[in-house]
Amino acid sequence: MKISEIISPESVRLDLTSPSRTSLLQTISEIAGTALGIGASEIFLALSNREKLGSTTAPRVLSDAQRTL
Repeated sequence: MKISEIISPESVRLDLTSPSRTSLLQTISEIAGTALGIGASEIFLALSNREKLGSTTAPRVLSDAQRTL
């Protein structure tokens, strides 16, 4: 599977900055919500819960994303 099959170019932000982790997760939730047609609050809750489990790595994040698609 190619990453372009699950992440569209329109969803990529290269200049994203944030004053806090919470703010960053909120912004990511809004971007993902728009791209996926899912409420940003649902995504934020899922991301927040995942962060509570500990450090995330790219392979784990992609694996989690594939399970939800």
